Amino acid sequence: MTSFPNSIQSFPTMQDISAADASLVQQYQAAMEAGNLATATAILGQISNADKKIIRADLLNTITDTSVALQQFYAEKFSNGYVVSSTQPAGQSTGDFWFKLDRKLGETTT
Repeated sequence: MTSFPNSIQSFPTMQDISAADASLVQQYQAAMEAGNLATATAILGQISNADKKIIRADLLNTITDTSVALQQFYAEKFSNGYVVSSTQPAGQSTGDFWFKLDRKLGETTT
């Protein structure tokens, strides 16, 4: 879940797996592949800064939710209306534009 637009969403600065982590990461992957979530969770707890080294569904979901929130925010904020007519329309929102037509297309002034 994202905190945007109420606050700036924070994301961890990801880190590479260290040589010291390699054995634990292999054990973690083996436990996950075997469906042994309890063992996998215990191993994950032994990896220093695991939340910054292992990409999990919760991180991907937060990134996705934030991306969708950004799209919605900008779609709402920057979807100004542009109206071209001879009379000013009623109910324009702040940021909407009205371009007044003084004559019909193709008509010339004399």
